[in-house]
Amino acid sequence: MSGNRLANLVAGLSLSDELWRPPLRMVQPHGWTGHIPFAGWLVKVHRPAVLVELGTHSGNSYSAFCQAIVSENTGTRAFAVDTWAGDRHSGSYGEEVFTEWNAFHERHWSKVSSLLRMTFDDALPLFADGSVDLLHIDGLHTYEAVEHDFASWLPKLSQRAIVLFHDTQSRIQDFGVWRFWEEIRDRHPSFEFVHSHGLGVLAVGGDLTEPVRFLIEQGKDEARREMLRDLFRTRHQGYLDGLESWDATGRKAVEEIEKLQAAHSHAQEEAGRLRDDNEELRKARDEVGRQIEALQVANGNAQEEASRLRDETGELRKARDEAEREIGVLRNENRLLREECDRFAAYHDDLHNENGELRGWWKRVERGLHDRLEEARRETGELREANEALRGNNALLQEERDRFLEHRDALLASTAWRMTAPLRGIIHNARLARRLFVRAAPAAVPDGPPPEIVAERDRRLREEAMLRSVGRFAVAGDLAVSRVVRWRSRATARTALVAHVFYPDLAPEILDCYRNLPAGAALFITTPEDRIDATRAAFASVPEGELFALPNRGRDISPFVTLLQTGAFDGYDAVLKLHTKKSPHIRSGDVRRRLLFQSLAGRGSRVTRVLRQFENDAVGMCGWSRSWRTGAFYWMSNRDHIESLADTLGIETPASPAFFEGSMFWFRPQALARLRRARLAASAFEAEAGQTDGCLHHAVERLFAAICSADGYETRDERGRQLLAPEQPRDHHVPASIDLASEPVASKLSS
Repeated sequence: MSGNRLANLVAGLSLSDELWRPPLRMVQPHGWTGHIPFAGWLVKVHRPAVLVELGTHSGNSYSAFCQAIVSENTGTRAFAVDTWAGDRHSGSYGEEVFTEWNAFHERHWSKVSSLLRMTFDDALPLFADGSVDLLHIDGLHTYEAVEHDFASWLPKLSQRAIVLFHDTQSRIQDFGVWRFWEEIRDRHPSFEFVHSHGLGVLAVGGDLTEPVRFLIEQGKDEARREMLRDLFRTRHQGYLDGLESWDATGRKAVEEIEKLQAAHSHAQEEAGRLRDDNEELRKARDEVGRQIEALQVANGNAQEEASRLRDETGELRKARDEAEREIGVLRNENRLLREECDRFAAYHDDLHNENGELRGWWKRVERGLHDRLEEARRETGELREANEALRGNNALLQEERDRFLEHRDALLASTAWRMTAPLRGIIHNARLARRLFVRAAPAAVPDGPPPEIVAERDRRLREEAMLRSVGRFAVAGDLAVSRVVRWRSRATARTALVAHVFYPDLAPEILDCYRNLPAGAALFITTPEDRIDATRAAFASVPEGELFALPNRGRDISPFVTLLQTGAFDGYDAVLKLHTKKSPHIRSGDVRRRLLFQSLAGRGSRVTRVLRQFENDAVGMCGWSRSWRTGAFYWMSNRDHIESLADTLGIETPASPAFFEGSMFWFRPQALARLRRARLAASAFEAEAGQTDGCLHHAVERLFAAICSADGYETRDERGRQLLAPEQPRDHHVPASIDLASEPVASKLSS
């Protein structure tokens, strides 16, 4: 009777060879290995579209899920979320755990899986609500931690979602999974395995496959429940019996397989090389045949030519005798001519010397004219651009001047101004007395600030003068745009614009830049969660754009790094990075932003000029020359952050910073692959508190160009002049990334 019952259970569960499939990975710790047969069966019958594991450690459970995905060809996209730094239950461990696991993952599962090295909460914005079909919770095992993880990820679960809880039978230390499981297991259909520290199976979604529904229904009967547990536990015991031999022979077999795979790849490469050599030899053979045929034809022609030459030889002998007679006459004439030539040679030398002097003088004149012409052309171009900027801002300057004069007249007419007249007189007299004292005692005056401070002051003064020439009072209101043209560049570069919008009221300026990009350019917008509605409304005219809700940590840098890590920019040749920068701590903040926008994408012709730079594969970054900052002064309070980040990125710390101030520029996505591989989490950036220096995002801003240089790319300004040269030849390796076409991390602006 028990045999028939077992057969019925096997048939109802649709079991086949997945229980006997040997696992590809079984390493320490072995606490989860007893559930590997169940993991293979569940992926096969449930066939989730998206699988997420919270807490992966050495990868036994996650590797079992990925092995089933590949073996059963379920089309599942899997994600492992972990910091790989340990906790008080798993214990702290070094970087070698992640290094070994990441190498194994890249060899076997990179086509169906992605590793997200971040906290569970940081990963939440990357997944759309209702998108996760299978969730495995195996992080910190306290009651509070498990309750928080389940509650925070509950909105992400789909209508057919299943949640797995590990360690439901562990009641040691402060483990609280068992208590949370007792509270929640009756709220939804559930089943529990009691071996290997226990595994709770909770069917949160109501849309279940028949085998999963059969498992839960049979589990309501105690006898059938024990038979089901024994069925999967028995296979687990087989794993335990062979665990020691697996650690030795199994690992050796895997290493041998990997060696054979490497040898096979090498053999294929050698075969391809031999095929190429064979093709070259065949071509050489054909060429030799053609040359032989040509030589045979040439030989026949040569024989005919030899016969003709023999006939001509007799005639030439006769002509030679006649020529010898004439030679005697010519020798006399030649002597006379040689004497005449000597006289002309002396005259020619005199002319040659004079000609050399004239040629040198003309080259000097020509070089001077050419230099003056080039300088005139450059000055004309700069004056034309300055004239265009001044013409566009003239109306705004006039309006601001009128408001300033009105404000000044009102201030001069106010009672407060008249009442403070005596105080201003006292201050004026005090300043006059101080100047007189300084002139009388020059020895008491310090030598002055250090040279780098003086240089920075002079640069700031020049910049302020330039800003005043563009618009001294243009610190409020919107920059007038007289004409917006959809410029179609002759360049073939695939372009995109990414912008972080913290101030939705500045969205029209971002849109003006986007409209000057080539037709079909992509648009990526990041914004904090509390501003997503205002931002979506501001960009409603571009429904094909993509909007991401990301926290405002590190200002625009952390959202940009997060989006870069997802692979959103893959497939584009040039991407423009902007953000709604107001810089309220300086008076000219709005003018600086508008000048940056104008220089990078203010006109279609300027966009075309930048895109032509990216037709050269060596160019990784391009920005406005006037925002390029270099020199030791710009270390400021960021040196420790920069050195630590450079070590993380695997690059040398620059001798001095070299960067585009304001972090707005054009870039090639491949040039920032090193930053993408660093996997900087949003939690690593400081919370926003109005900082002006000394934060992680200030360090990242100063290393963008150094990252490009380390991977063999150069940085240029908008005119094509090289600002930073590459350090070494480029590495064309691009790591695996999340495919946004299939991942629910973004929402269309029209939704």
